[in-house]
Formats: sequence, structure tokens, C-alpha cells
Amino acid sequence: FALLVPIFALCFQSADGFGFVPGLSRCTLKSSSLASPFAPALKPVKTRVCAVGNVMASIQIPSSYGLIMTTAATSAFIVQWAALRVTSARRKYGIKYPKMYEGTEGSVFDCIQRAHQNTLESLPSFLALLLLNGLAAPAATAAVGMAWNAARVAYIRGYSTGDPSKRVPGGVASGLLLLGLMAATAA
Repeated sequence: FALLVPIFALCFQSADGFGFVPGLSRCTLKSSSLASPFAPALKPVKTRVCAVGNVMASIQIPSSYGLIMTTAATSAFIVQWAALRVTSARRKYGIKYPKMYEGTEGSVFDCIQRAHQNTLESLPSFLALLLLNGLAAPAATAAVGMAWNAARVAYIRGYSTGDPSKRVPGGVASGLLLLGLMAATAA
């Protein structure tokens, strides 16, 4: 994944079908079919072939990859929604910046803050697995990703009650879904 980021960053499509950053990369787009054990009958895809220095990479992006991007954007909205809940709780409970936690036993504010922080902690792994698995099976991966998003909403809502035990259903569900994405990546 770390190798894909600079390739995506250096390659973009221009009106003539080529993209480049002078002296660094040259890209072309080609149509082809993609078959995989996850989705043997995918529609034709655009293949971006990029040369960065002396390294050539070919990335096949399925036509339904937009489902993956929608799922990723949904997770960003969830994180921002959780951040707004923390901001609102700061006002309600009088917690001033830069203090992260109230620090008292049974603090509702601390639960709201931890719900947001826990989601932020798991987001990078989720997004990396989502983007990688989406290249092989976008529809199935997007479905798992949206289920993860729903589980995180349940986690945030449960934890934000001030009773940490109410975070467990959403936490278990999102954890199992993340493990599923890990297993799919390894397969």
C-alpha cells in the first residue's frame, strides 16, 4: 500500500489520456478485463500504467470502485460527526482546550471523547484494507465497509451514553468486520 500512494499521487489523467509530472512519471490508461477469485466476471476496467523513475506499475481499477470511495467518504463523515459530538460535550461539561479528558470516574465526556478517539485509531487500518480489497471485489468490500461504518456509529452512540459497556456490540461487530477485511487481504 505504501508503494501505491506515491504512484497515485504522481499520476493523473489529462484530456489526451496521459498524465505526468515532468521528469517524474508518465501514465497511460488502457481498457482490459479483470478476473479474480473474488469476482471472476468483472466489467472491463481502466488500467493505469505508471512509470516512476525506473519502476513500472500497473493498477487495475474496477468500474465499480466508486462504491469503495463512497464507503471511505462515509467513514470520514462519521469521524467528523463524532468530532462534533466531542465539541458539543466540551461545551456541555465545561471541558476547556487543551485538556483531553475530564479524568473523573464515570465521566460522560470522557466516554464521548474515547468513542471518537477509538474510531480515529482504527480508521487508518480500515481505509487501507478497504482500498486494497476494493481492487479485487469492490461491491463485496463496500458492503463490508458500510457494515463497519454502521457498527462504528453503534459503538459511538453506545459509548457516548456514559456507560462503557454499551460500546461492546458496536465494538465487537466493527472488530470482526475489520478482521474479515484482513483475512480477505491475505487470501
